[in-house]
Amino acid sequence: MDEKTNEELLIEANDLIWKDNNNHYRNKENCKQAKELYEKLVNKNYTPAFLYLAALCKREGNYDKAEELYEKIFDINMDAASELGLIYENRHDYVKAKYFYEISIKFGSKSSCFRLEEMNNYLNNLIIKK
Repeated sequence: MDEKTNEELLIEANDLIWKDNNNHYRNKENCKQAKELYEKLVNKNYTPAFLYLAALCKREGNYDKAEELYEKIFDINMDAASELGLIYENRHDYVKAKYFYEISIKFGSKSSCFRLEEMNNYLNNLIIKK
């Protein structure tokens, strides 16, 4: 029997997460199995798997692992750069957040334009209130 392709493994992992439409991420066993598949694909350096595994880690509250995964692909993926912007903004590291939002904007991200504008407005309001 032939080994599954990276794309087939990714679909299988995503199906495990999204199996229960509105209850995705709630089935711990499915998440565990999906995570194992994502990790297998990450070890093969399959770029889309980095995004999905990072999202799952973020969902589990493991922001450090998510950050590590996003950092490996941010220079080739708008979503990874945008997610790093969000992580750093939530950590109040606005310099790094701005850096990653700007990278994402160069890729064409409209949501990062919005996030950067919102973050700048927030920071300007803080300065004005002081």
